[in-house]
Amino acid sequence: MEFDPTLNIDGDKIRKLREKNKVTQLYLATVVGVTTETISRWENRRYPTIKKENALKLAEALQVPLDELIEKQDEDQASPETTDFETSAPDQPSISLRPESNKSNRSSPARLLMLILPLCLGLAFLSWQFLFKAPSTNLTAIRYLPDHVLAGQIFPILIEVVADKSNPATLMLRESLPEQCLPLTAAPPFIGQNEDAHLIKWIGKVEASGRNRFAYLAKVSENTEPGRRLSFTGNLIIGRQGGDEPKVAGNQETEVAAFHWADKNRDNRIDDYEILSVYEIFPNFRELGLDLTEIEKIWASRGYRWNSETKTIEASRK
Repeated sequence: MEFDPTLNIDGDKIRKLREKNKVTQLYLATVVGVTTETISRWENRRYPTIKKENALKLAEALQVPLDELIEKQDEDQASPETTDFETSAPDQPSISLRPESNKSNRSSPARLLMLILPLCLGLAFLSWQFLFKAPSTNLTAIRYLPDHVLAGQIFPILIEVVADKSNPATLMLRESLPEQCLPLTAAPPFIGQNEDAHLIKWIGKVEASGRNRFAYLAKVSENTEPGRRLSFTGNLIIGRQGGDEPKVAGNQETEVAAFHWADKNRDNRIDDYEILSVYEIFPNFRELGLDLTEIEKIWASRGYRWNSETKTIEASRK
């Protein structure tokens, strides 16, 4: 049976190079394919040897030749009991076996137990990591919500999610609406609501590059009184149980007022900058089901007025 060759490493030099390059133990662990605990033990000389395959990955991550990480040592100074237990799949503990005599080569229950026990402990730790420990992934979510809405009016909400690393991240996005609002459609479609329809959810992957958009339409109840402030809350669930649940930042409230939601400065007009903002924030408005006919009509006219009797917006004639 062949075992991967092992090398003696200089833990102090690894730590200094990591700090010089301003990278974390988590970064090195991800690149090499081991745990942060293994990186820490390498740096503290608790694991003085390393598999050559992992040493090459470590040298590449630290941007130095492999020789700079190797601690020069005479052959007869190496300890036959030194073991490189790297608790990460798919690597298994690398055991340095050196025949000493015919007697030492004989199998015994005690020797077999000493070989198997570390392997079992490593597998148990990996199982715990996989089942219970959530991956470390930082995500930022920002909500774009109109400053005001009309009672009985349909309006759009956008949540933009950005990951801080190159790998895609799987998440659940939860959005809770106030009792005066009901969700209508979404792009991409949400996958679930609670019984009273005020909690919507998405599940999907987000990419680190570009914008990851989750948009939906909501409608305010017609009997909602003017001046009422409506609060929206949301959060992300990443990975498995026990991980962080970052909250959705950005706009949290909107006010019920007698102005169109696209009329940001409340001057009873939709100017060029305001209509451009609508197209920029909601480029997929057709997929969302957002009808911009009314907005374009107001933009092309002198303005608009809210008819409280018919509860409609009337565009002014030029």
